[in-house]
Amino acid sequence: MTILPILLAACLAAAATSPPPAALTLEEAVAAARARSPRMEAASALVAGAREASRLAGSWPNPAVEVSTENITSGGWYWSPPADPAAAPGLDAFAVLSQSLELGGKRGARRALAGAEAGAAEASASQVERSLVLDTVRLYVDAVRARETLAALNAHREAFDVLQQAMASRVREGVAAEADLAKFRAESGRLQALEARTRIEMDRSLALLGALIGDPAPVAAPRLVEPKGWPAIAGEVEALASAAVERSPDVRAARALEARSAGALKLERSRGVPDLTVSGGYKRTAGFDTAVLGVAMAIPIFDRNRAAVAMAAGEARASASQRAAVEARVAAEVRASLEAARLLDQRARLADEEMLRPAEVVRNAARAAFNEGAANILSLVDAERVYLEAQREALQVKLDALAAGIETRLLLGEEILR
Repeated sequence: MTILPILLAACLAAAATSPPPAALTLEEAVAAARARSPRMEAASALVAGAREASRLAGSWPNPAVEVSTENITSGGWYWSPPADPAAAPGLDAFAVLSQSLELGGKRGARRALAGAEAGAAEASASQVERSLVLDTVRLYVDAVRARETLAALNAHREAFDVLQQAMASRVREGVAAEADLAKFRAESGRLQALEARTRIEMDRSLALLGALIGDPAPVAAPRLVEPKGWPAIAGEVEALASAAVERSPDVRAARALEARSAGALKLERSRGVPDLTVSGGYKRTAGFDTAVLGVAMAIPIFDRNRAAVAMAAGEARASASQRAAVEARVAAEVRASLEAARLLDQRARLADEEMLRPAEVVRNAARAAFNEGAANILSLVDAERVYLEAQREALQVKLDALAAGIETRLLLGEEILR
């Protein structure tokens, strides 16, 4: 009977002394996503397959073998009367090997097309990797934002509950109106609803982050470490945009697709040249053994593969236009991201001075007046709300500046998280 309390006390002591969960930095989360994500595994499998196909492309066509015999009879029946009715006709046998020889550069065109497809697969893998990094960064920052917002809400609600209790005491003493307490209750209900929504957002981000980095369960909120900010991005906008275009995985993918379309067009044009088929073998007729040798070639009078060439030419022109559009879009994205990152960085540096401290002054003054019994209740509630919103907005702009800086650096091709 005395063992259960002892075991319970031991369990409580072990829980109290258990080490906190290991921290998970943003860099570690990105590295885990790169190493464990099925999206990267799928992209790598496609790259490996395309490279192997490129190595095997350009093989010779398979030869054809034909073996046949003639003068087969049954039941003494013949198409025409035999020269010697008493003797069966001799069987004629044929064995011919045919090999098609591709003309017009088809083998080289197939090799070039397979190489372009391997390049397109590699470019697509680069797109997947950058998308994976961006998703990880956004989920991580969203989870940190929700966690810090939730902490601020909890602290604010605890302080607000103290004020509400004081107001309830004044109402019971008859020195304050019931309507003033109702204002506190309405604001408390709003805070609880906001806290619930923030917790839902945090739980969702933590669950998705865990799935992204390969954890079987959602990441624990205390493991996240608020990322440090990076120095402002220096350099001329146009120069940075031009460099980003050359490094962009999207541009690389568009150029790879253009190269693949050009390779497909070259292959379709080469198919307009007919192939040469060379045949050689053995023939036995009328008791004589002889050799067989011949060539065959289609005469390109009606079909010269012009329909396929026209389709491939249209796709090549379309891919060139799409590549130009992607280059223009990436340059515009970089310009806009640079402007946004620099502006958000400036606002983040001034957030405490311009938002948080003035709101804190107003809140402290309203609380002091309330404690002295001379406060306007609506003004106090408004001051508390303004301070909370200032806290949330300051945190929002700081984390937005951080995320914008990371995304802009990724657009510029900087591997800051590898």
